[in-house]
Amino acid sequence: MPSTATDRLTGASASVAVKAPCRVATTANIVLSGTQSIDGVAVAADDRVLVKNQFTASQNGIWVASASAWSRARDFDGARDVVKGTLVPVNEGTAGAGFIFKVTTANPIVVGSSSLAFQASIFTDIAVSPFWQGVLDETTAAAALAALGAEKAFAKGNDIAAASPLIVGTDGNYFDVTGATGITSMTVAAGRLFMLQFDSTPLLTHHATNLNLPGGANITAAVGDRLIGFATAANQVTVLDYIRAAKLPMLQGKHALPVPAAAMYARTSNAAASGSFETSSAKVMAKTFDFDPAADEFVQFQLPMPDSWDEGTVTAKFYWSHGSTTTNFAVIWGIQGLARSDNDALDTAFGTAVTVTDTGGTTDNIYVSPEAGPMTIAGSPAKGDLVIFQVYRDADAGGDTLTVDARLHAVAVYFTTNEGNDA
Repeated sequence: MPSTATDRLTGASASVAVKAPCRVATTANIVLSGTQSIDGVAVAADDRVLVKNQFTASQNGIWVASASAWSRARDFDGARDVVKGTLVPVNEGTAGAGFIFKVTTANPIVVGSSSLAFQASIFTDIAVSPFWQGVLDETTAAAALAALGAEKAFAKGNDIAAASPLIVGTDGNYFDVTGATGITSMTVAAGRLFMLQFDSTPLLTHHATNLNLPGGANITAAVGDRLIGFATAANQVTVLDYIRAAKLPMLQGKHALPVPAAAMYARTSNAAASGSFETSSAKVMAKTFDFDPAADEFVQFQLPMPDSWDEGTVTAKFYWSHGSTTTNFAVIWGIQGLARSDNDALDTAFGTAVTVTDTGGTTDNIYVSPEAGPMTIAGSPAKGDLVIFQVYRDADAGGDTLTVDARLHAVAVYFTTNEGNDA
């Protein structure tokens, strides 16, 4: 990489690593002539401007403003002036102040010919810990300290009415959101770091690109909740953190509820047999339900589901073993569920079963099946429901070939949360 040199007339650094700061960066396509307002800043003659949003991307780069036609900055107009990774600091602007923008265009770059792209990579007004720099990608690492509560970086703007898209204001970067209209997307310039505090209970709908929520799950806001967002591109928001009013971080995503055989019970009809055995050498005891190879048999268990459950589909894994046999080790496990709310009738059909095939092979070894599902729970699940699960061996299916009992040790039920706690 070339060594740093300084032009005696302009004072601009000729390093390709880090350029001399620009006063402001564009947020939209502009005319490259005349003094004008860019990102809330009145640009004057001789100001350095990072132009990064031109319809013709080859026009992007660092320009020097003028009352007439602008000219490219002398440190950003030659063959050796810029490479992929070159950094450009920006000092002012509603959206761009404090950010360092990185060139993301692949080498080789020819200024005036190559289509130049820039990405906000560092927010210089916030010190980022090495931990967060390791956890987050370079686009969002700069916002990590804000996600940890550095509210000193935020200035209060006018309230925003909940809507979809939610229009993030430009008069600050910390806003109260009023009203309960659902939010599926936001209108916001690329590179903006902002915080929203909710005054009502809108539903935030996850979208991998437009509104990327923690854990990939929808969130129903509560009064006083806060969201830390970063626009990785125009109108594309990654939520770095979601903080409940009770100051508990969101622990959303996929969680497991383990259920040992000892917590299950056999059906009165077509029941699997309760069993236990001890290993021959280490004397490890196992409590199981033993499912016959000749006919379908059933056990059940009940789970009061956490209030944080999103009432969506669930999956399940089966932990099992078998006794001595020499050939044909495949077992088909099935599971189905029924949700019951207060005062609901118990005598109601289970939902559609899901099955999974697993293969054993060694006597008294533990086998863990792949996940079965997704499984839809019958009964219109609601917050606080009791869910009854029914487990069976599909012994009469052609793919179930194990000729001895399949011994069920435990089931793990996997569900998704959309709340930070069960309060």
